[in-house]
Amino acid sequence: MFQPVNPRQRLPEVEHEILDFWNKAKIFERSIEQRKGKRKYVFFDGPPFANGLPHYGHILANALKDAVTRYWTMKGYYVPRVNGWDCHGLPVEYEVEKELKLSGRKDIEKMGVAKFNTACRESVFRYTEEWEKLLRRIGRWVDFDNSYATLENNYIESIWWVFKRIWDKKMMYEGFKSMHVCPRCETPLSNFEVSQGYKEVTDLAVILKFEITDAQFLQKFCGGKKTSFSAWTTTPWSIPTTMGLAVGKDFEYTLLQVGDEQIICAKNRIPYVMEHLKEDEWSTVDTLQGESIVGISYKHPFAQYKDHPDVRENKNVYKTYAKDYVSVEDGTGIVTINGAFGEIDMQSAQDSELPIVVNVRMDGTYTEEMGEFAGMNVKHPNLNNKIAEFLAKKNCLLRKENIRHSYPHCWRCDTPLLNYATKSWFIKVTEIKDKLIRNNKKIHWQPSHIQDGRFGKWLEGARDWAISRNRFWGCPIPIWECACGNKTCVDSVNTLRQNSYSANRYIFVRHGEAENNVQKIANSDMKKIFHLTEKGKKQAESAAKKLRNYRIDLIFSSPFTRTKETAEIINQFACDGGREVTLDQHLVEHQVGQFEGQPSDAYMNQFGNYEDRYGKHIPQTESFQDVEKRVSDFVDYLDRKHKGKTSDKRLQGIRFCWDRVGLLAFALLTHVREHELVQE
Repeated sequence: MFQPVNPRQRLPEVEHEILDFWNKAKIFERSIEQRKGKRKYVFFDGPPFANGLPHYGHILANALKDAVTRYWTMKGYYVPRVNGWDCHGLPVEYEVEKELKLSGRKDIEKMGVAKFNTACRESVFRYTEEWEKLLRRIGRWVDFDNSYATLENNYIESIWWVFKRIWDKKMMYEGFKSMHVCPRCETPLSNFEVSQGYKEVTDLAVILKFEITDAQFLQKFCGGKKTSFSAWTTTPWSIPTTMGLAVGKDFEYTLLQVGDEQIICAKNRIPYVMEHLKEDEWSTVDTLQGESIVGISYKHPFAQYKDHPDVRENKNVYKTYAKDYVSVEDGTGIVTINGAFGEIDMQSAQDSELPIVVNVRMDGTYTEEMGEFAGMNVKHPNLNNKIAEFLAKKNCLLRKENIRHSYPHCWRCDTPLLNYATKSWFIKVTEIKDKLIRNNKKIHWQPSHIQDGRFGKWLEGARDWAISRNRFWGCPIPIWECACGNKTCVDSVNTLRQNSYSANRYIFVRHGEAENNVQKIANSDMKKIFHLTEKGKKQAESAAKKLRNYRIDLIFSSPFTRTKETAEIINQFACDGGREVTLDQHLVEHQVGQFEGQPSDAYMNQFGNYEDRYGKHIPQTESFQDVEKRVSDFVDYLDRKHKGKTSDKRLQGIRFCWDRVGLLAFALLTHVREHELVQE
């Protein structure tokens, strides 16, 4: 039945023969076309970054993805799959920063955000050829001719559409979230990213004293003597905005005499707290129950924030609170509460209605309120020592020591991270957690232990998803906030344009009758020359005379001969030849590909109705949606470039000379239907 196989064949040559056969016979394309109308199988595939070369890990992942989609195709499903490029995000910015020798946000702002983003845009497609070559070589079946990129407006609009649906369900909110932030990259990191960069480091830990001011407590338990709480922290730089102290109400605490003052710490922690002193330098005065030291007021060693509005008007600041997370396994049994730096602290501060005061910028430096410390980087090795010196001068430092511990670093740039309270936009994942857990039970997992194991446990601990990033090169979040506080969310570029204001006036003019119009043939090939007819020239003159009442600053034209001739006539008769005509590819004719030179109706007959004509994509041609995108991009570009050009800060008129499709594209933008165009 089968011919014997030559065992001496060279497998690489066989592979190339098969690849050539697939390509010439269009096997992949036919496998898709034959199944149109069948049940659709949707495969969500995260696209790769093309600003870096592919490696073995990509080969393995793509082989698995290809196997899955081929399997469902062989099962008879319609499985279209398109190649894509991930173009946004910190990986792109980081590579560009290295190339341009930039160091963080300040350098980028000095260079100019627009220039930096241009460099990012130019870098993202650097290795597409190598990627396509690899994917074809390993036999990955995807559509390369219609690849998408996440930087394109139509892709960004799809994200906006999803965002708006979540917004309408009131599952989106802005709030403070304690997240790990990279001071160099100045952006929050996901929990997964944080887990990639833990390192052993040496940091300064201090035990500081907070002098008690509660007169009644001092009189009842301390004999009216000067007494302080001892609190332990591994982040001395965070002390200035500490708003409370946490104690364990069920622990035993001890009142110690140390020199001419008294100190309170957990009974179990006395050996550690007094380790630096000789036995005859301290003594035990009394034992206190944890409940007795709850709600006691004290004095803060830093005075910078006592007059801060959120602090001055809050009656809960600088007091002790009972917290379940307090331990007597380390420290003093008393810990600081600072909602600005730490997830547990933030929750503790919110539960106790304590203010969250952020005195550190996203780049890791103190704000101006910090006086002599302003501008210092809180992760600089010398800063904690300076804080300790300040506390010692105030007689608020009990002891200090260096500790060795594991600390997260940025996996990209190796910078120590900050656990930082930053504003972010969140999706309320916790509201749908139960649904997610139920749906997970319906999934057939391989291997099965993942269902209740790694993935199941992750779902059980799911938290609200922080989706915003404080960077430059990314998908913009479509929320606009008024000075009055009102917020609006948009779901498309058109919606944005309808709600925005342009300082420019645009006048759109179609070219006059051309030779291809008389012949009734489709033409989108610029190499084929079609001039205006005599009738077309008169039409252009007539339009120009009507436009003499407008002040025209700029004229833009498609590079096609018929539109250039129309633009020159309008320039001569409307502007006395005083304007330069700028040619731009954004304004070219609707690209009709295989229908070039055929009767005009041959292309239009491919569509069943107006909506079909707008969105349907025929291979090697542009859809009307494609045309709308490039025209919209050009108008947006002109708005940015020519804002406030003339002396009265307005462009009085920008002239366009369009091919037929240009007018149709504008009609789509302004929601003018076809029958209105005919009337026009």
